Amino acid sequence: MNIFLRLLALTPLPLLYVYGDILHFFTFRVFRWRVEVARRNLAAAFPEKPEGERESILRQNYRNLARTLMEAIWGSRASGEELMRRVAFENPEVIEKYKAAQQSVVLLTAHTCNWEWLLLAAGARFGIPIDAVYKTLRLQVVDAFTRDMRSRFGGNPIPFENFVFELLKRAGQARAYGLLADQTPVKRMPKYWTKFLNQDTAFFLGPERIARYLDAPVLYVE
Repeated sequence: MNIFLRLLALTPLPLLYVYGDILHFFTFRVFRWRVEVARRNLAAAFPEKPEGERESILRQNYRNLARTLMEAIWGSRASGEELMRRVAFENPEVIEKYKAAQQSVVLLTAHTCNWEWLLLAAGARFGIPIDAVYKTLRLQVVDAFTRDMRSRFGGNPIPFENFVFELLKRAGQARAYGLLADQTPVKRMPKYWTKFLNQDTAFFLGPERIARYLDAPVLYVE
């Protein structure tokens, strides 16, 4: 699997988009992977939208997810110049100010657009180590491939279960901590509940706790 992914990464990006569209067809049309769950969530989130519009959003979401996966694979071997041509930072002075002051920052974002390119391009653009917290993937070989990819340009992927230890070990260093904290918190963790898209939704408390511990500013990456 690892060899297959590395060979796939050598494919030109336009052709990878074609592969992504084929993957979209099978996941959405053939295997119907979590389609009914997604359809129910869209109905709860956007009850005011006509059913036809929600179906269009559903199809676009699956197509976007497949293409984002292909972009991530391509990003595992792309140069920093290629990535920075595709990822623009509109206000880099915000990061550079804290970098010059040797101040750690918490970079908070979500699984929107292409989060893999964001990590790689930020490392290439700013030249700072970025500790990116992530959930270990079930397939060990895919997890290893993803970890290697995220380690490029100074990235440091840290499994969620090891993060507290790694945080303590690096407490005196000026670093950036990248958190994509929009996944479901595990049951045993304290969490913050609120209404999000018309549904009761739990959010991680980790970003606030990390920022308080480090006395670090939190920058939301849109």
